Formats: sequence, structure tokens, C-alpha cells
Amino acid sequence: MTDSTISLAEQHDKIALLKELLTPRVVGLTKCKIGALADGGYILAQELIPEHRVVYSLGIGDDVSFDLEIAKTCDRILQFDGTIPDLPHNNPKFVFTNANIDSAAMNDNMRSIPEHEHQNNILLKMDIEGAEYELLAGLEMDNLLKISQICMELHFPIMASSSCIDLLMFLTSEFELFHLHVNNAALTISGPGYKVMVDDLPNLLELTFIRKDKCLFSKRETRAFPLEGFDYPNLPNLPDIPANWWLQL
Repeated sequence: MTDSTISLAEQHDKIALLKELLTPRVVGLTKCKIGALADGGYILAQELIPEHRVVYSLGIGDDVSFDLEIAKTCDRILQFDGTIPDLPHNNPKFVFTNANIDSAAMNDNMRSIPEHEHQNNILLKMDIEGAEYELLAGLEMDNLLKISQICMELHFPIMASSSCIDLLMFLTSEFELFHLHVNNAALTISGPGYKVMVDDLPNLLELTFIRKDKCLFSKRETRAFPLEGFDYPNLPNLPDIPANWWLQL
């Protein structure tokens, strides 16, 4: 997945394109925080929440704060995580599978469940440690368009710049980037070739995408992030990481 053999000039060009693709948009919808203020919570478009009857939650770990809060308004939450034997907390709307789901299984799931047939307001939440590249890129377009809102963690966009560019170009053909937050857990990661930031672009991000037909309009964001009252450090003992590269483009 990593771009370990390209020249510095090529890497610079890819970072510049990533910055453009990772420029948040103002779309006329209201931001709200769902789940924990720290790690485990995400920003959604408030107006779309009542439309989400079905929610996919991929990657649970020890935090179901997002799922518990969104369960107040949806009908069913399909949860997948092969790294835990069971959920830390349960709810009548939770349907948990002790397995990691890939794009083939996700496509099969979305084709085979009868309630998905006429569904086009699915909410997808995912934190699957880098597997988001394969899963999202492998979704059939008919299934992708059943989803109206995606909140996710994007792992190692710099180290996986080619894969990340392909993924973001695929997503932004149908979705607008509604919100962006730098996950400060990037400060705790180490390994060969790993850098927390390259040219102001961080290596761990939380993103929210809104399908274009749900947006009232679209224009480039003019504020720097994090946004007070919405964004909080994922790890409260470490400072939040500012993001404003789109103001320099």
C-alpha cells in the first residue's frame, strides 16, 4: 500500500493532490457530534440523521458510544468486528457479527437483505485500521449510492498516497467532504517510514462524507479546524492537531 519507491518530486505532487481532495466543503447542512467527545465520536449532518433507518458500524473495539446514540433514531445497526468476541454494551437494535467484513461480503450483504433494496439513506461508520481502502474501493456503485453519509477514519493517507488518491477520487465523484478532524493518536504511532505530518498533511484523519444529492450547495471551507464545540482531541491527554492546508491552496 505504501509509496516507498517514488521520487521526492512525485511525492510532493501526490501530497498536493491529497490536500485538494481532502479540502472540506460547506454544503448547507448542520454539524452535530454523535458519540463520545473523544475517540469514538464522529461529526454527522444533523438533518440526515432521521433518514438513517439502517446503519453499518464497522470496527467497534471497546467503544459503542456512537452506536448507542444513533440507535435512538434508527431501526437497526449492523455491526462487524473480528477483533472482539462480543460487544462492550448491547442494545436491542444491535446486530453484531464477530467478523471483519470486506467489500465482497459488504456487496453481498447489501444485495441480499430485502430492506436494502429500496434503501438510499444508509449511514456507514467505519474505523477498520486501513482496510477502508479495499472495502470502499470495492463497493459496487449501486451499493455505494445506497449510502447517504459516511463517517470514517482514514489511516496513513501519506504513506498510502496512491491508494488514497484513488479512493478519494472515487468517493468525491459522488460525495462531498463535509467534515475533517485530525486524530491526535497519530502522535503515538511509530514505525519505519512513518511521519505524523508531511507538509502540514497528517497521517490519521476522521472524515465525514455526504452524498451530493443531499447537499444544498457546495463551496470550499474557509475556516481552520478543529472547530470549537464540535472537535475534541481523540486522546484527551495530548493536544489536538490543527488543520488548515486548504486555506493555503
